[in-house]
Amino acid sequence: MELRKTALALPEAEEGTSCNKICFKAAKKNFLFIGEQPDGSWDVMLKAGAAQADLEALCDAEPQRYSLGASGWFTATFAEGEAPLPGHLEPLVEASYRALVPKRLVAQMG
Repeated sequence: MELRKTALALPEAEEGTSCNKICFKAAKKNFLFIGEQPDGSWDVMLKAGAAQADLEALCDAEPQRYSLGASGWFTATFAEGEAPLPGHLEPLVEASYRALVPKRLVAQMG
């Protein structure tokens, strides 16, 4: 999965679990969650960060798929066997990372 590759390529990122979801964190800060639901659908949750304005428009356009919580966490939901468009969510993983991890790690991104 490309999201996993993108997340693990970030400085000090590691994979774990939290709340029955796969999570990715760096310096004890979770920046990406991927979870499967009992019906086979799955979701991705990440912090909107600097992309919040763009994500609000996306949520308005497709509210059945995308949502943005009051605290800035963006969720994208997919049906069983469905995948996001290539390159669609990967930049958001980096935006979430930048919004949550210590600045020393962000500086290592180059």
